[in-house]
Amino acid sequence: MTFGSFRLGVRPTFRRIHISRFGRFVYYGIPKSANSTIVRTLIEMNPSIKILGGYDDVSAKREAHAHPFDVTLGDTFRIKKNYYAFTFVRNPYDRVLSAYLDKMRAGHKKIQKVRSRVAFSGEFPDFSDFVFYLEQGGLYDDIHWAPQHNLLPPFKKLDLIGRVENLESDLKEVTARIFPGIPYQGPVDSRSHATGASGKRYNYYTANLRKRIERLYRKDFKKYGYCWRE
Repeated sequence: MTFGSFRLGVRPTFRRIHISRFGRFVYYGIPKSANSTIVRTLIEMNPSIKILGGYDDVSAKREAHAHPFDVTLGDTFRIKKNYYAFTFVRNPYDRVLSAYLDKMRAGHKKIQKVRSRVAFSGEFPDFSDFVFYLEQGGLYDDIHWAPQHNLLPPFKKLDLIGRVENLESDLKEVTARIFPGIPYQGPVDSRSHATGASGKRYNYYTANLRKRIERLYRKDFKKYGYCWRE
C-alpha cells in the first residue's frame, strides 16, 4: 500500500492518513480540503468510538483512527486488499487561498516560512507575496498548500475521489459504504479553520495571479478536472 508522498516528510503526511478497522477504510486527508469536517463526520458516525474528551480534544482525535505508523507489514497487505480507500480534493484556486487566509494571519508562526524566502512589508504577506513565495520554492514547504496529488497514492489505489464542492452527496456515498445501516445526517461541520475562500476569489485574484496559480498547480487542475469556473 502506498501511503502518500515522502516529499513533504513522513510524519505530516502519515498523520493525515486515517485507518479504521471498524469501517474498514483508509481516508487520505488533504488539509484545506474540508479535512476537519470529514474527520469529524467519520468519528461521530462511528459507534465504536467513544471520545471522552470531546472531538476537539487532541488526544481524542489521535485515538480515533490508526495511522500508517501503527500498522504492521501484514496489516498493510490486508488493508490494501480489503479496505475502502478514499479522499476529497478541492479546486486549487480555493484551496491555496484558504491556506493563505488561515495561515498567513498576523502573528501566525507559518509566516516565518514565507519570510525565509521572500521579503515583504508589514506583519504578514499579501496574497501576491504569498504566490511569489510559492514560486520561489515554497510550494512544498508545508502540507497545507502543497499540491494535492503529492499527498495521495496512485490514482488506481483509490475507490473514490470526492470533491469538496460536492461534499454533501459524495460524503453520503462514502458513509453508506463504510457505515451501512447508520443514518447519514450530513457533514458534521468543523469551522475552526474555515475561511470562506470560495466566496472571496474576486477579492484576491487578478488575471495574473490566476495564471500563476494555474502553473504552480497544473497537475492538480489536470488530474481532478478543475478550472476557474468550478
